[in-house]
Amino acid sequence: MTLFSKSKLALGGVILAGGVLAGCAGNPPTAQMDVARLAVNNAVGAGATQFAPADMQTAQEHFRKARVAMEEKDFKAAKIYAERAEWDARVAERRAQVEKMKYVDPKALTPTDAPVQPVTNAIPPANVN
Repeated sequence: MTLFSKSKLALGGVILAGGVLAGCAGNPPTAQMDVARLAVNNAVGAGATQFAPADMQTAQEHFRKARVAMEEKDFKAAKIYAERAEWDARVAERRAQVEKMKYVDPKALTPTDAPVQPVTNAIPPANVN
């Protein structure tokens, strides 16, 4: 095999590898979209639309942009927006949980006066000799 044919073969391998990588970049981020959708739904269920409306609106807007990017087959943008939507939704959910705790009676969070019962079916410590 001559030097010219070896370099042609190497160049062909580089082009093939580049094509494979470009093909990977063209796959729709369906898993990330599902995760983002779940995170947005969980945030809504946690009351984020009421207790963290700004964060929730940002999450929903990023998810909307991710859906538009998916329809336009711009999978890189769709993935980025889906990741942002997930993050924003998780922040909104946590913020809603914190805000809702402000309305909880602190007495409801204190331990009861009932005596603590010892654990009777505990596994005894091993003898290490």
